[in-house]
Amino acid sequence: MPSVMPKSMCGDWHRHGKGQLIYPRKGRCRIYTHDRVWVGSPRKAIWIPAGVEHTLQAIDQLNVHNIYIDTLAIDGLSKVSHLVIVTALLDELLEFSNNLPVHASHYKCTYWHALNLIVDLIRLSTDVITPTLPLSGDRRLRTIMEALINDPGNDQSLEQWACIACSSSRTIARLFVSETGMTFRQWRQHLRVVEAISHLDDGCSISQTAYDLGYTSQSSFTAMFRRITGCSPTEFLQSN
Repeated sequence: MPSVMPKSMCGDWHRHGKGQLIYPRKGRCRIYTHDRVWVGSPRKAIWIPAGVEHTLQAIDQLNVHNIYIDTLAIDGLSKVSHLVIVTALLDELLEFSNNLPVHASHYKCTYWHALNLIVDLIRLSTDVITPTLPLSGDRRLRTIMEALINDPGNDQSLEQWACIACSSSRTIARLFVSETGMTFRQWRQHLRVVEAISHLDDGCSISQTAYDLGYTSQSSFTAMFRRITGCSPTEFLQSN
């Protein structure tokens, strides 16, 4: 049995040790695990190890290419979910393997060679250095987090969000620190950077990205982005 398989061949992959590379060829998506959320884009795929429960949420018109890997048969793959930069080589290999007529006998060897090279690239990849967004299982925080994730430009105050969550602002402020290691303000800024990176990866301009995330000027957005990542939006894209 092959150790790498496309979705149409995978069966019940989650219960049989199959890891998954989720690659949005077009559009963007969010991947939720129990304690984190990632945003995938045409420049960044998400590696989900075997056994990690997750859900996918399409942000816009989405075309996803999935690769499933038998991690019981293949060593060296990360056991931690992370983003993977989609290089030109990885993109071409994914496109190539997706378009080969896998059931034609004379293409099968080529097909599995391509998929095994994809596995090598995933195995050798390192985690993309981007801010991560921790989630909380607390019902009150989760209400606030999910609302902000779906509307990252929302600028309501901590007091307003505490009211929505039927709690006090002091309790919500304390929970953010204890559950995520960040203040409410820091968590929202990290959310905006994560969203900004996926916008920019998808070809959106810096000015439009700033506007979509609720900033009144590109300079204030750039200052926030630099404070979180250590570089400007332009510099970040050039380095990835």
